[in-house]
Amino acid sequence: MERPDQVVLPSEFLNTIYSSELPPHELKLEEGCPLMCFRNINPKLGLMNGTRLILRGAGTKVLWSEMHQAAMPG
Repeated sequence: MERPDQVVLPSEFLNTIYSSELPPHELKLEEGCPLMCFRNINPKLGLMNGTRLILRGAGTKVLWSEMHQAAMPG
């Protein structure tokens, strides 16, 4: 529901704004880059907040990754 004092800006305009306070409009990831899970997706499989992943591929709305197996101390 729009209010009379509300300003509506098109997404095309918003995508052109560059500021140090805002993240970039487009996220660019390369295969092999490290990722971190920020939600508890599937705790039984180990996909929890803080799990480290390696990017293996990307689609329009999906990322394919595998869990990073770091050496445990001790």
